[in-house]
Amino acid sequence: MKFLRMLCVQLRQMLSWKLFVYSAVFALVQTGGALGFMTRDEFTSVWYIVYLGTTTGMSFLTLYILPTLLFSMSLQQDWENHATPYWTVRAGVSNYTVAKLLTGAAAGFLTVGIGLLLWIFALRAAQYPWFVDAVGDTGYEAALLNGSIFAGFAGYILHYALSGAVIGMFGMFITVFIQNAYAGVAAPLSLHLTLSRLLSNTPTSPTSVWHLNNWVVSIHTAPTAGQTLLEKLLLTLLLCTVMCIAAAEHMKRRMEHA
Repeated sequence: MKFLRMLCVQLRQMLSWKLFVYSAVFALVQTGGALGFMTRDEFTSVWYIVYLGTTTGMSFLTLYILPTLLFSMSLQQDWENHATPYWTVRAGVSNYTVAKLLTGAAAGFLTVGIGLLLWIFALRAAQYPWFVDAVGDTGYEAALLNGSIFAGFAGYILHYALSGAVIGMFGMFITVFIQNAYAGVAAPLSLHLTLSRLLSNTPTSPTSVWHLNNWVVSIHTAPTAGQTLLEKLLLTLLLCTVMCIAAAEHMKRRMEHA
């Protein structure tokens, strides 16, 4: 019960007008990155624009930075404002830390999910057709080819929202180890760029869910939308579980030596 109360408190703090601002910024930035695709006559559809738009350089901003802005700095801010002892005494160190991380994940999930919804419906309002022709080989496109417009777009939105959840939690995770609020904003993109260089020659298939690029910014290949989303969900749960366990253990040591 203590954990649930702590989680509810954090979620109430996170659900503010800032969520809709960051979601709108997500949609605007993605639109800027996709302007070149929006002016083409062939294959210009909502799916074409969204699919190719999320492969541009703008995706590094929208998927590695924006999900962290809403809530990832709050743990360090609690520490600097001397609010951490208040919360940990009432809820416990582990409950407080895990609730913070889960709320960070929720913030990232909602920022990306709502942002994509706004962008997709804005494109539809601009009278672009939902789907015209093939532009990729994801399971979500397979659903569209079969006429399942809702399944294809819903899977796509949830897929990238889960990427936002991983980054939102990772931003919070970093501030547990590095006592700087802005480290949580800068670390996800910095780590991705570093690992992309170091692990560029790994034997992992680029179409596999385990490939580094497919953890956040890309979509792995699977036969169906359901399988693609399930594999993404399992990977997300694994990464988030590891972060929660490691952060809770380190936060205990941090409190002991405070």
